[in-house]
Amino acid sequence: MIPYLVCQFSKPALSNLVKECFGSDFPDVFNKPQVNFLFHYLTDLKAKSILLEREYQDKDYLEDFSRYYVKCFQNGGHKCARLHFFQDELNHTKLDRVLMEGKRSADYGTFQASYLGFIVIKPLPMTFIGKTCLRLYPGLASNTPPVSKLLCRRYHISLFGIDLHVDSIAFQEQDKVVSACATTAIWSALHGCAWKDDRLIPACSEITTNAINHIDGSNNSFPNKGLSHKQILRALDFEDLKHHMELVPHASKWEIFDIVRCHIDSNVPLILGADIYNKKGTFMGGHAVTILGYQKEGEKLSLYVHDDRFGPFAKARVIENGGKSLPKSLRKQSDIKCLLTLQHKDSKGNWKPPHEYLNLSCLIIPTQKKVRISYNYPLRTCQLIVDEFENWLTELGEEAHTTFADTLTFSTRLYEVSEIKREILGLPLPRGKDCDRFKHDRASLLTQSCARFQWVGVFSFYGERAFSILFDATDIPQGNAITNIFIENQKYSALVLKLLKGYTVEEHCGSFIHLVYKYLNKDPQHDYNHHLDQTYGHLRAPQYLKPKEISNGDIKHNPYLQVYYERCEKSLDEIYGVVPKKQGLIWAIAADGGLLIGVDKGHPTLTGFKPARISGELKRTPPLWKINVKSGRYSRDYPDATRLLENALYKFKSIFPKSSDALHIEEPQPST
Repeated sequence: MIPYLVCQFSKPALSNLVKECFGSDFPDVFNKPQVNFLFHYLTDLKAKSILLEREYQDKDYLEDFSRYYVKCFQNGGHKCARLHFFQDELNHTKLDRVLMEGKRSADYGTFQASYLGFIVIKPLPMTFIGKTCLRLYPGLASNTPPVSKLLCRRYHISLFGIDLHVDSIAFQEQDKVVSACATTAIWSALHGCAWKDDRLIPACSEITTNAINHIDGSNNSFPNKGLSHKQILRALDFEDLKHHMELVPHASKWEIFDIVRCHIDSNVPLILGADIYNKKGTFMGGHAVTILGYQKEGEKLSLYVHDDRFGPFAKARVIENGGKSLPKSLRKQSDIKCLLTLQHKDSKGNWKPPHEYLNLSCLIIPTQKKVRISYNYPLRTCQLIVDEFENWLTELGEEAHTTFADTLTFSTRLYEVSEIKREILGLPLPRGKDCDRFKHDRASLLTQSCARFQWVGVFSFYGERAFSILFDATDIPQGNAITNIFIENQKYSALVLKLLKGYTVEEHCGSFIHLVYKYLNKDPQHDYNHHLDQTYGHLRAPQYLKPKEISNGDIKHNPYLQVYYERCEKSLDEIYGVVPKKQGLIWAIAADGGLLIGVDKGHPTLTGFKPARISGELKRTPPLWKINVKSGRYSRDYPDATRLLENALYKFKSIFPKSSDALHIEEPQPST
């Protein structure tokens, strides 16, 4: 039997190829809602060809088979099939040519260019749609926040040795035996966590087992009818994830959208728990889906969800309750604030009226284990800053409020610190007098030791970035979570930050606004190390070592080495007048501010190869003593070396008051 079949893409062909895989009745496949959804999805992707890979061993199904189906009397076996979809017209001759000629075939590269993804077909009569990875809609694949964004990861596929890939998030329908809707929602959410290796994501049967074990009243049994919220959280615990659960039955559509956008922009999927109502408003039961994207079109808000009863990346509109188009029984329920609407397409690809409504009950958000602070704290902090600014405008009067209202906006998302620093490093320099301050602040942030995960609130004024607040996501709510406040535009930031510095300190529940006030009003750093950095330069490591400076692996001792911290009663002539002139003298300002002087055996022998500050030579030209900054190891890259040398001269004079009049800075020799 030929190991593959190729045919033109159509709904009958799709249905019959599924039938070819496991032999179920044709009408059951043709009328299946998920098949209908996938057909329209692939039609929108302009699919032209289907390739059936007859025998395929799917990791997830093998795990489910070993846990349950292997003991069934009439099991369909452990082998699956796989359907591949292409935008180009494909035939057996073209594929045979590639398989026989190999990568040198002229047709080899065309497979990836037209590849749309795959669907695994499980040997189950009714719930046969296994792991499905299809290319994103072209209009949404660009991922351009704040308008739209979809999560995706790259899946690598080997089709008879032909290397293919597709950017997607895996979908499958629940099989109603080893999993339920919540289990498949968890499974898709795990695939949406980009930091997890997709090869290590457990199968649905293992997720279910992990969820129902160790919970009171649970037992390890199949079939499974569904998971409670507590069991969903337990399953995430097994995956070593931190989870945050938000109860949202009374949230407005904009509050829901803000939560979703914040996490999708942070590349974090969400699991939505909801109650289902049919088009007549009749309650149908509880349900769970995976939120993997959003879209904002003016006032129209939409979420993209993996719904196992529907399909991958299903577009669900977020609407407020009360509209006349909603069933009357729903409109009467005042406790329902907003809903998600789900729609099918007709045979012509046009949207039908909503056939279902989801009343949102909770959002479960899986994050990396170290993310201990949920989005709430930074989000509420940023909102309080905007609210305070708006209140201040109101106090100024109607004209000010009309002119500047809604000019200050913000967005929040979760970053890894490496991402933040890459972004900060790429920011353009501002013009004018603000440039030097910006350079210093950027260098300070780039070299600052920070926790790996940071919530970042980016504030914009008139749409232009003004400043960012970094919140340590690994801290605790009672800690000091403000990592940095980075000013990008001094003009736009000054007004808001000056207002916050005078803020009346109150610990608002669930926010860090008092920590922002504390950060802005902290005293400047004026400790001794800061003084040394400003006076004698930041510490530098010696650039290199010369062989003659090393003996048996150790730095050679420097003859005449002395360290001076206080006033010396002897003059330089009394101490160093006996040093042979041909040996020369060198000096350095040590890390602790001490003045090091010794013979010229190399500056590393003076410092013991430790970090030091401005350094140079000490020259005797009777009756004068002159210093310079000729140290290729330490003084080479100080941009303000002249100022630092002047400070070093003052230190020499204060330590050797008897030689004060004789000490000078050596004038640079004119170049020839």
